[in-house]
Amino acid sequence: MAKKFYTFIVAQPDPCKICKISIPNSILYSLAFATFVGVFTLVIFLVNFTRMAIKVTEFDQIRAELQNLKVENENYQLSTTQLVEKISILEVLTQKLSAAAGLVKGSGKNILSEMVEAASTIDLETAPDDPRFSNNESLQMLSANVGQLEVRVRRLETYFNDKYFKLTYTPSIWPVVGLLSQRFGRRGDASEAGEVVFHSGVDISASKGNPVLASADGTVVSAEPFSTYGNIVVIDHGFGISTRYAHLSAFNVRLGQRLRRGQVIGYVGSTGRSTGPHLHYEVRVHGNPVNPLRYVNPS
Repeated sequence: MAKKFYTFIVAQPDPCKICKISIPNSILYSLAFATFVGVFTLVIFLVNFTRMAIKVTEFDQIRAELQNLKVENENYQLSTTQLVEKISILEVLTQKLSAAAGLVKGSGKNILSEMVEAASTIDLETAPDDPRFSNNESLQMLSANVGQLEVRVRRLETYFNDKYFKLTYTPSIWPVVGLLSQRFGRRGDASEAGEVVFHSGVDISASKGNPVLASADGTVVSAEPFSTYGNIVVIDHGFGISTRYAHLSAFNVRLGQRLRRGQVIGYVGSTGRSTGPHLHYEVRVHGNPVNPLRYVNPS
């Protein structure tokens, strides 16, 4: 059987030359099939390459989002840690303030605990599922509440520190254990000249040698014998307040010494003008004697 050919005639510029190319049908069909397969393969490759490029782009986007989420999570954890530290500091401050003010709540919770409990009603774990909130919004709300609470506690701390400071330097304890034998004010007896005698302090009868205590924090401005007071210690407490402790048998302080409330400054005696062992105790405000019983409990 004769083979079929496809003959291609190629005419060259020279009219004398004409080329004939005969290609069997089988070879031509094979070339056509190979071309089709090549084009089809190229199309498949381009489609897969495009899909792969799209997936790589999506993967890069997801990786970038994960990195952003990681950074946000680290910032969130850092902010949460800072809030916890602030709350811990505020708890300590309120405990100190409660102890200083003698505040005790029946429920066993301090004021801060109740306020923080009210401020933290937002559940930070379930909040992201709520379309009304995000982690950042929840954290910002809680941070704002804690910030306001911190300002209030700082103000309370300043107030109580000021009050505590003034209280520390205000005479508030009985300087010696004994009996009140003479009160502040006009005395029942008169002087030798017939004048009414004003008693500028209180007399407390006590055994000789009993310790005499500073009634508040202050600085010793005098510790020496003086006129009818005998051995006297004068303490300056600031704010224009001073106290005097007279008729002492001995001193236990020196001039310029800083004292704390309750510190022993001397011992009961009968020096100066005195009819027996006792402590003459005065409180003066801007140099003027005031009734010491305003500051201490006579019992």
